[in-house]
Amino acid sequence: MLNFSIPSTQTFFLLDGLYTLSTPQTVQTIQNYTLYIQPTGNNTAKLSSGITQAQLTGKVQCQNGLIYLTDNFLAPAQSPLDTISNLEETQRMEELLKSLNLSDIISGQNKTILAPNNQALTNQSDMPFGTILHVIKYLVLDGIFMSDMLTENTIQTEYGPLMFSKNESLYVRNKYDRARLIKTDLLTTTGVIHVIDRVLAANESTLSVPASVSSIVASVTSSTSLSVTLPRFILFYSLLLLFIVHS
Repeated sequence: MLNFSIPSTQTFFLLDGLYTLSTPQTVQTIQNYTLYIQPTGNNTAKLSSGITQAQLTGKVQCQNGLIYLTDNFLAPAQSPLDTISNLEETQRMEELLKSLNLSDIISGQNKTILAPNNQALTNQSDMPFGTILHVIKYLVLDGIFMSDMLTENTIQTEYGPLMFSKNESLYVRNKYDRARLIKTDLLTTTGVIHVIDRVLAANESTLSVPASVSSIVASVTSSTSLSVTLPRFILFYSLLLLFIVHS
C-alpha cells in the first residue's frame, strides 16, 4: 500500500508544461520527481516511476493544459539499493550486495544496472569473490539507458561489450552468454534498473583480482550460499587482505 496523502498524490501527477505521448521522454513533476513516458499506441503510453508503472490514456484538452487518465498510483523512485531490496525478483542480489559490502558499486549518478534475478544468482552460487566483484561492475553501466534506447545497441564497458537486440523480448549478450530483460525501466534516484534472467560474465582477460584473495573469500561465500550475512570479522579480514594485496 502506497503511503500517500490525497494532496500529495494529486500533485505527484502534476507536470509543469504540456507533454504529448508521441515520443519517449523523461519528465519532472512539480514535486521534482522523475517520471518516464514510453508511448505504446495512439495517445496511450506507459508511465514509470520507481518500481511502479501505469498506463496513460484518454487525452482531454482543458483551458490550462492537458489531462491524461492513469490506471494506477505511482511511488517515487528510491536509491538503487532500496529499489533492489523492494523487488521480489532481486532479493538474492540484495543479500549479495549487503553481505559482501558491495553496495558502493551500484551507487553514483547516471547509472544503468542490469540486475540478475534470484534464479540467475542461485544458478551461480559457487562464484568466487573475484568473479562476483567483476560481474557486478560489468553489469553497472555508465549512463541512463531506458529499454527503448537498448534495441539494436552495443554498449562498451571496461569489462567487454554488451550487445542488445530485440526479438519479441529484449535481450543482452556478450561473447559467453545471453540474458533476457524480464523487467525494465525501474527508475531509481540515480538512474534505472533492468532485471535480467542470467548472469553475464565479464571478459576473462579483464579479471585482475589476485587468485589467493578470491580463493579465500570464495571458501567463505560458498558456505553461505549467498543468503547468510557474513560475520563482521570475516568480512573485515577479507576486505583488509584485498586492500593489502592491491597496495
